Amino acid sequence: MALPTFMIVGAQKAGTTWAFECLNEHPQVCMPSFKEVHFFDRPEDSRFSRRDKGIDWYLSLFSDDAPCIARGEATPDYMFYPHVPAELHALNPALRIVFMLREPGERAYSAYWMQRRHRTDPISFADELAREPDHVERGLYQQQIDRFLALFPREQLRVYIYEEVTADPDGFMADLFTFIGADPAFRPAALRRRVGGTRRLSPFAGFLLYKVVSPVINHPAILPAWRWLRRNVIPPAAPASAEERGYPPMSPEDRRLLDARFHAGNERLFAFLGRDVPAWRH
Repeated sequence: MALPTFMIVGAQKAGTTWAFECLNEHPQVCMPSFKEVHFFDRPEDSRFSRRDKGIDWYLSLFSDDAPCIARGEATPDYMFYPHVPAELHALNPALRIVFMLREPGERAYSAYWMQRRHRTDPISFADELAREPDHVERGLYQQQIDRFLALFPREQLRVYIYEEVTADPDGFMADLFTFIGADPAFRPAALRRRVGGTRRLSPFAGFLLYKVVSPVINHPAILPAWRWLRRNVIPPAAPASAEERGYPPMSPEDRRLLDARFHAGNERLFAFLGRDVPAWRH
């Protein structure tokens, strides 16, 4: 068994699925056959937790065969849970930690519309924020990064900005490959695909996608064949138009509320990065 050498820990709705697909194509990178292992989630925190399978099961997901140089997984909930950094550090103090961050208001709004896909009783965004404070708390990125920074040296942490990744996916992927120790010249087929996006689905179609189709596709016996089809048969997705995304722009009232809520946290993040992020300014 081999230890993971890198981990994509978040954030949700920030391109982590696309990054996982790109990484999984690299011949020097070994990852589980499925994204979002959720091993370090606690059962009381997440219904997706696989902690009860035990550490031997978890480590069995990572091949130590040549030519594996980098081994890792992507579970974007990890950065949100306070206990995870210590558990990852105990597993491998040399672990490289990857954060992919999206403007927190847009991240919350995208997550809201994703959840509406399979709801039969949709509520307004403002009501959702009041009912589920996690939507806001997940966007307080720097306080989550600080928990990792307390245990891991700064050079083992890498922060990517979603809006910059979408503008230069080639540059992002080359830098990520370099960071985890893989050949940066490799260009995965998934690089041509759209980064992120939430398309219009009716509640019934959303229910079928998330409750029926997704579990079948992500079964370990099926997933490799599905990935081959994605790489070699299914044409790359074009950038989603506003109509395809299927949801309206955020209201000015909600935008002002979130800008005020996230302002201080964003400024702390910019100070940590040592630069501004113009795409997050409104």
